[in-house]
Amino acid sequence: QISMLIVAIPKSASTALLATLGRLHGCYAVQTNFFELPVHDDYAALARFHFDQHELTRGIVDKLVEPDGISKNHIVPTPHNQALLAEHPKVILLREPTEVIKAYRRAVNAVDHDVEELARCFAGCDAESEWLERAASTGLLQSLQKFYDGWQEHAGDKLIIRYDELIAEPQETVNRIEDYFGLQR
Repeated sequence: QISMLIVAIPKSASTALLATLGRLHGCYAVQTNFFELPVHDDYAALARFHFDQHELTRGIVDKLVEPDGISKNHIVPTPHNQALLAEHPKVILLREPTEVIKAYRRAVNAVDHDVEELARCFAGCDAESEWLERAASTGLLQSLQKFYDGWQEHAGDKLIIRYDELIAEPQETVNRIEDYFGLQR
């Protein structure tokens, strides 16, 4: 049985990775949001755009790692969340925070998904530098950096995958993930 957890910074191709792994291994692949849980103050700016920036409970963790499926979430690396997830194998998908902001900008310009809140936050920003400045002034860039650093330094059971690796070498990266979880190719 497959029990796979993907912890991902936003805009890291995690949804595509989730779908690919689910299809390859014939299991359910889901991102579940837990709206009833409190948002950690350090990630309030990020929570405006991604609704899964919460402190987890043991019950939620049990749901995220239940057998025969793949779960993906943008779980914030608070000490509490890291302690709850330390013993669970997980893929941590990371992308440089400034690159996440640039991806948000492209999404708003392309209107490729629900970007209403992003468009409001970055109203009047056109140039990439303006987006980065606004992200810094609103605390969004700092939240993303804290997310990145927190999972980068996580001492628990993990396989870190970088967005650039996934894009440059998708097959090799998927194979590394399969090997990490002991899945047959």
